[in-house]
Amino acid sequence: MRYAGVVALVVGAVGLVVTTRGVRGWENWTGRQKRGMSLSAVLFFLGIVLMNLDGGV
Repeated sequence: MRYAGVVALVVGAVGLVVTTRGVRGWENWTGRQKRGMSLSAVLFFLGIVLMNLDGGV
């Protein structure tokens, strides 16, 4: 599970950077950027949870 967690964490982190395009602020994003950021944040936190299921990093 640890490797799946790392993959989810990395994909989520890269997704956060790519979807927001470096623009800060929820009110400045388009609907597509908001959906992408939300999905990436879920993947990021899922990765943290999956890594901790194995007993920690």
